[in-house]
This record gives sequence, C-alpha cells and structure tokens, in this order.
Amino acid sequence: MLQDEQLRLMPMPRPFDGYMEVLARVTSTGLIHLERNRYSVPTEHANSAVSVRLYHDHIAVVAEGKRVARHSRSFERSQTFYDWPPPCWIV
Repeated sequence: MLQDEQLRLMPMPRPFDGYMEVLARVTSTGLIHLERNRYSVPTEHANSAVSVRLYHDHIAVVAEGKRVARHSRSFERSQTFYDWPPPCWIV
C-alpha cells in the first residue's frame, strides 16, 4: 500500500522559514536599534534602511537581498552587541 500511495503524494515543500520582518535604519556608527537593544551592522550600510528578520533565537539583518549580519537575539534591555570583523592580517 505504501508504494502505491507514494506515487500519489506531493513533493515535500521547502522548510518553513518563520520570522517577523521589520525595517530599521542603520545609524552613522553602524548600529540598528531593535527592541531597546543595539546590534552592529557592517559600516558600508551606515545611514541606510535594512530589513531585520526576527527569529525566536537570533536576528538576521538583510540589505539588498543578502544577509549582512547575524546576532543572537536578546530579550534584555539596553544591551549593545557587536560582531567585530577580523583584523586584515588574519584574512
């Protein structure tokens, strides 16, 4: 029965990517303000609008269709989270 039924089943869709999306403006110092916290974004996006995808455990910052930053999500207040780029001699 299973073999007969498998021929009629629909293919599996891609996994559900569940997030809430908000717009944010990157400050001149490369930070976005979100839920009373600040998260770093690469400085080439300073003074521009980005999309912030809120997942249950992390946030993803998307600019021009590409993810440019990712941080663990914090539900505390008045925290600043930086993701420092590696020094140029390590690259």
